Amino acid sequence: GNGNYNMPRLFGYGAWLRGNDWRSVRDAKNLVFWAFNPTDSTTIRMRWVMDAKERGARFITIDPTYTTIASKSDDFYEASVVCVTRG
Repeated sequence: GNGNYNMPRLFGYGAWLRGNDWRSVRDAKNLVFWAFNPTDSTTIRMRWVMDAKERGARFITIDPTYTTIASKSDDFYEASVVCVTRG
């Protein structure tokens, strides 16, 4: 990757689909899986996700269903009870 991980590339049009170098996931300190289960949808890339976990990354899953990645997460929030606050 070229190291250009600006906000639009990360959040504007699908960080998991394109524009983000998966190898950067290994160095993450926190990973949020919002209605996304990489254990089912991108199984080949799970090695980088699990590398991050082994390096101490925290996983947070927000999903209406308790998924496989939720079982590996530090925190799980059922999507129907999630609220966003300003502060």
